Amino acid sequence: MKPIADLEDEPWKDGSTDGVLRPPERKFENMFGPGGRAHLARDLHDYEDIIASIAERQPDLPWIADAAAGMPAAAS
Repeated sequence: MKPIADLEDEPWKDGSTDGVLRPPERKFENMFGPGGRAHLARDLHDYEDIIASIAERQPDLPWIADAAAGMPAAAS
């Protein structure tokens, strides 16, 4: 039987092997204070909306059209 975690290779899994469930930690709240969270909520824009807007204005750029359609960009 394969072990759940190889703690020598994966030490970050140490807390996952004791069987005790812990509430999830909210990284966003831990990293940003109230002002930072408010700024991000107010000023962060949705990537898909921005790409769609650019694709409408510049339809001659195939990589933008692909991104707007949800396809990964080809490496150049």
